[in-house]
Amino acid sequence: MGMKYPLLFTFLLTLCVGRLSAQSQPQKVDHILYGFTLHTTEGIFPHQAIAIDNGRIVSNGPSSVIRSSYTAPSSTALKNKHLYPGWIDAHTHFLAYGLGANEVDLTGTKSWNECIERVLSFAKEHPGNTLVIGRGWDQNDWEDSSFPSREILDKNLPGRPIVLTRIDGHAAVVSLAALNQSSIGPNTSLLGGEIHFDSGLLVDQAMELLILPVPSRQEKITALLEAQQACFSLGLTGVHEAGLSTPDIFLIDSLHREGILKMPVYAMVSDRPSDRAYWADKSPLKTDLLSVRSFKFYSDGALGSRGALLRAPYHDRQDHYGLQLFPTDYFLLAAQELASKGWQMNTHAIGDSANRLLIGLFETVLPSYPDHRWRIEHAQIVSREDMLRMAHAGILPSVQPSHATSDLPWAMDRLGPERMPDAYAYRALLDVCGKLPMGTDFPVEPIQPLRTVAAGLHSGLTFPEILRGMTEDAAFSAFQEKETGGIAPQMWANFTIFDHSLEKSTTHSLLEQSIFSTWVHGEEVYRRP
Repeated sequence: MGMKYPLLFTFLLTLCVGRLSAQSQPQKVDHILYGFTLHTTEGIFPHQAIAIDNGRIVSNGPSSVIRSSYTAPSSTALKNKHLYPGWIDAHTHFLAYGLGANEVDLTGTKSWNECIERVLSFAKEHPGNTLVIGRGWDQNDWEDSSFPSREILDKNLPGRPIVLTRIDGHAAVVSLAALNQSSIGPNTSLLGGEIHFDSGLLVDQAMELLILPVPSRQEKITALLEAQQACFSLGLTGVHEAGLSTPDIFLIDSLHREGILKMPVYAMVSDRPSDRAYWADKSPLKTDLLSVRSFKFYSDGALGSRGALLRAPYHDRQDHYGLQLFPTDYFLLAAQELASKGWQMNTHAIGDSANRLLIGLFETVLPSYPDHRWRIEHAQIVSREDMLRMAHAGILPSVQPSHATSDLPWAMDRLGPERMPDAYAYRALLDVCGKLPMGTDFPVEPIQPLRTVAAGLHSGLTFPEILRGMTEDAAFSAFQEKETGGIAPQMWANFTIFDHSLEKSTTHSLLEQSIFSTWVHGEEVYRRP
């Protein structure tokens, strides 16, 4: 038979050998990382490698296998390094952080007088700034923990508009000039906020009455790039922006398309009439770097400024329950509207009453809309009963563990011992709800993901659970679990790389670790100098 068809046999043999030879040739890719220890929620794997092409992972596995199966024009040896899936901060104020570079930094102050000293120094150094803006004071850190007053501002800088916002962004002390400029008087009234004209203290919705100049486009671009660099240097490979105007979202999109901004952003649209109107007949926006499919709402204020809505009075102010920022029907109509269009509704809720209100509303709206992944941002004080209702309705708690450690010195004063078990209950939330996306809420807290790890451990979570919250769960809460949050073929090549294993670090030594390298979409965007 072989003699009868010699040419055909030779052709088939050559074809088979050619195919086997082609299969044995290494596949060309853009880049290979090798020699590192890989850390995932499934375990720790030494001597690993990753092949990257077009910004995505092609394959990963033992270094010997990947390096024999793939070839690349460039490769990076990461011997003795520890590679984690790229960390995602699931709740940030990315643009606001960058804009803060032109504001008075009031974080860490020990008294109102120290705040005034910083303001006067800033005003002297920036004589051209008609308006002075500062942020970061926290009266709970002072010996006198009462709210401050504008009197000394008006005395030292008469006629100058000054706005000094509390660290949580839910209260501000403003000068008389700022009140006058915004037509806020002693008889001005509103829902969902408080105006203390004599002291200049504005709480929650009262701050919306301020008329302030809008930063220029170039100022916003500079701010975004500064925020990006800070995030990359701390290992973040993606941020969830908790409330942006539509023009700011399109600014980010334009910078992405120009290759100027490289940070992946999941942007929540701010709940404002103009933004709601714009997106009313629009579909979600999705690019390789930007996702817009959710709205950010506020149901109450913050615990530190006593704006969080509680079911029982504040322990340290028995006549006060906090603030509901909008009528109940407002939230119900918004929920019905967004659910019918397939958009997410992500709502700030701190107090147990605010959380119960939202859970009850969502329970009536969501059964007809599976896989909605609606989020309660913060979920800071939630009863066990309401946690179970959250889980049944498929509502995701989006939390910031570092709030628990920051609020620890005074939270008991606000809530009393009987409510503390329901506060910052991250262990219980994860056990009941199954997923726990995590973030920092910067600039309310510092951009330090390692503080999230340390605070999570302090709250009784394990390292793999915290890592999942900062990667897989964060990605899931943005409908991005198939493209980021893990190490697998077809996912974006996003990595956070350290010199040492974090799992072996003590809580104290964790905060001393520094990022070696950060990769986003197959590009090294940060390398420690």
